[in-house]
Amino acid sequence: MNHVPIIKLGGSLLDHPDQYAEVLDQLVRLQHPFILVHGGGNKATELSESLGIKPTLIDGRRVTDAPTLDVAVMTYAGLVNTRIVADLNAKGIQAVGLTGADLHCIRSAKRPATAQVDFGYVGDIQSVNTPYIEEIRTKGWSPVFCAITMDDSGQLLNTNADAIASNLALAYANKGQSSSLIYVFDHHGVYTDSQSRASILSELTYEQFLKHQSTNAIHHGMVAKLEEGFKAASKGVHVRLGRYDELEALFNAQKGTQLLA
Repeated sequence: MNHVPIIKLGGSLLDHPDQYAEVLDQLVRLQHPFILVHGGGNKATELSESLGIKPTLIDGRRVTDAPTLDVAVMTYAGLVNTRIVADLNAKGIQAVGLTGADLHCIRSAKRPATAQVDFGYVGDIQSVNTPYIEEIRTKGWSPVFCAITMDDSGQLLNTNADAIASNLALAYANKGQSSSLIYVFDHHGVYTDSQSRASILSELTYEQFLKHQSTNAIHHGMVAKLEEGFKAASKGVHVRLGRYDELEALFNAQKGTQLLA
């Protein structure tokens, strides 16, 4: 169990049964335990609206008041996580569904409010308890983390799944353990022109990222994802972003975009 593969599953894949099914098949082909991280924002929005709770987003980030936190926990830790774990186990992968609260694996602190915005019950990760996670992995089981963590008082917190994935990778890297971080979604990598597949970057440095961001060639949700990815890459983690049906090739550095520190 020397190398730790960490996979962040793009939320949109959960909304497309054919893409989701292909991801499951790709995971089966890996043939070794991995750590999977997922969100589920669209599912949470659907449940919120069905309950008459209007979601509030600021720059694509969910404001989490008390009712919205309940919805997030129900959706991420309940509906989505349990579904993924059941599907993986049905395919022969011994998967265990987890939140950051389980064994206090991921400790967060509530994000402080600023004069501009209060995101509510949103957590910023403070530490990751890798020994407990390794207890699971050494049994040959694959942990599946949803986007819920807790603080020291036991308060549950809605936490960005991209940040969870990068902090897991960082925690292993800081202990001198080899890890890789793969972000899979519905694109072949990082584009500088969303209308042209030819604009996919095979490699991306942080300086290049800042340049493309300044011209709005890289924007919206990709910015936060790349910020998290570069945090891990700066500590020696192998980080790639790419398409859901190319997972094996991403691990073999044959497809997608690699982040260079």
